[in-house]
Amino acid sequence: MEYPNAFGAVMAVFLLLERLFAVAVYYGEPKKSVNMLGARSVGLGMECAEAERRSKGAGGVEAKQGKAGSTTAALLRLLPLFPYTAALLLSESRGAWLTAACACAAVLLWKRQLIAPLLAAGAAPVAAAALLYRQLARAGLAVEPVPGLLLLAGLWAGALLAGLWLCRRQRSAAGTARAAMLALAAAGWTAAGIAVLLHVRERITGPSSTVSARGLFYRDAWRLAAEAPWLGRGGETWRHAYLAAQSRPYVGSQVHNGYLDILLNLGFVGLAAILLMLLATGWLLATKSPRLLPPFLVIVLHSVVDFDWSYGLFWLLLFWLPALALAEDKQKHQSAPTHPQSETKLPIQSTSTNPLTNVSTPANPLIAQSSSTNPLTNVSTLANPLIAQSSSTNPLTNVSAPANPLIVQSSSTNPLTNVTTPANPLIANSTPANPLITHSTPTNPLIAYPTPKKSPQIRLRQLIGTTVCCFSLLLGVLSFHAAQGEKFYRQAIMSVDPSVKVELLQQSLGWNPRSPRTVIALSRLLSGEQSVSLLRQSLLYSPENASLSWELAERWMSSDHPGAALYWIDQSFRLDKYNNAKWVKAIEGMLLMGQKKLAEGNRKEGLVCVASGNELLLEYRRLAEEEANKGGQHNDREFQMTEQADDLSRRLSMLALRF
Repeated sequence: MEYPNAFGAVMAVFLLLERLFAVAVYYGEPKKSVNMLGARSVGLGMECAEAERRSKGAGGVEAKQGKAGSTTAALLRLLPLFPYTAALLLSESRGAWLTAACACAAVLLWKRQLIAPLLAAGAAPVAAAALLYRQLARAGLAVEPVPGLLLLAGLWAGALLAGLWLCRRQRSAAGTARAAMLALAAAGWTAAGIAVLLHVRERITGPSSTVSARGLFYRDAWRLAAEAPWLGRGGETWRHAYLAAQSRPYVGSQVHNGYLDILLNLGFVGLAAILLMLLATGWLLATKSPRLLPPFLVIVLHSVVDFDWSYGLFWLLLFWLPALALAEDKQKHQSAPTHPQSETKLPIQSTSTNPLTNVSTPANPLIAQSSSTNPLTNVSTLANPLIAQSSSTNPLTNVSAPANPLIVQSSSTNPLTNVTTPANPLIANSTPANPLITHSTPTNPLIAYPTPKKSPQIRLRQLIGTTVCCFSLLLGVLSFHAAQGEKFYRQAIMSVDPSVKVELLQQSLGWNPRSPRTVIALSRLLSGEQSVSLLRQSLLYSPENASLSWELAERWMSSDHPGAALYWIDQSFRLDKYNNAKWVKAIEGMLLMGQKKLAEGNRKEGLVCVASGNELLLEYRRLAEEEANKGGQHNDREFQMTEQADDLSRRLSMLALRF
């Protein structure tokens, strides 16, 4: 990742996501660690958990092979702690450090039983990572390859062995020995913290330009958000509008606050939806897998001070957390031991036969469709005459009579008419009282059965699915058009022939007419009327684009319309007032226009142009003096009076004295 603060936040997420709290949970519950490890650690080392479970003996005593498997599994769990911690420290992101500490503290206040195993698990890796950080920071990351790799390997191995020893001792020791292990672990954390803080104490205790700059961003962003509070102003609002909203000449195309950025783009409606989603995610993690709360809190808290939501990786991590929690919860329930004593099974159609009478009697008379046959009468009699769809056949009449004529859907067949008549035609489509009875459709042709209607939930799901599909299709079409426009724009930029470049730019605008940079590039290749018309049409899509307004101002300054030129100059300065180059070009343009008018004999319009140039010069000087009085901090654009502006001031004064 290009941005160190975002990289530091990702390292904090991974450090707290899988390993640190997974190891703490593992060593914090020694009795359940073997049976429940698959449910609590889906990530690295899960296969070692299975090996450790299989290595247990029948009596629960580990053999030699079991000890080896347990050590391997523990080493694999401790393996990533050192590199993640070192990467987090090397990012030197104070925001990532602070959010990681706050996330750990918040969860440990809730799960105090994890304090001791977490201290033991993280002491050695954190201390080794702090030592590596000091060595690399002093060398400016430019260390010799061989000594640097040897130092890395040695510290990593030492962190693994020391971490394994501390965790084992902390879990098995008791009383004074356990207290000594915890004191040793706390000393390791303290030494690591002191080593890091001594190296960066000036950045922490001294005045921070980044913190004060963020304050400026937030104030200007709030003022911009108030203009469209409910639905926002669209995507990447701050990137396109910060030049118009800035109160100081800073350079910052990111607002450095994810929630404020969402407010600018989507308004309070979109921000409320995002906050509800985050609350639902936090509740799910708290109920399903509390050990995943620290990485979730890192994402949520660090987004307050940086633009983490601008990276797709953070959204993937945010969606991964609840998915991982649900997977762990499902696996935990699947691996839970079953209790056969509590399970009762009903025998199905089991019978016993009496050899004297050749009569089959069901073992459970409540089971459906079990019957006994009398060999003397050749009549099948139900074991339970209350069951539906049971019948007895009379060999003399060959008529099937139901065992209980009150039961629904029992029928008898007359061989003479071959008509099936229900035993009770007054009862139709009623549900049997016995849930074990299979329900079938009655055979009464006189009754019309209505078609079942779709429930409101099914209709709502279908409506939502259709809406989502249509919306996705629309976004896909728009994305395809934007991609095609970008492809032709790049080809036009690489082309040298002006005619080919014009043709490619026109094709790009055909696919994506909302691209200001394509319009600007094409307008510079067209004649005056066509150029102005094209720029005006593009302003319908991007009315707040300072570049489009400035292009129109330049077109009018090269013509004989000083009024139109002044109008578009004012529009451009309203959207970007801390721009030295624009001020100088605007003053020079009005001076040249005045000289041209005076040379043509149009003294009145010439003097108007000269006076307009003087007014622009005075405004430029006033803004530059105000900025100089505020100090050089946050003047990233170096907005000040230039030598060219002073020269233009002298030329305007001389021209005014002559006429």
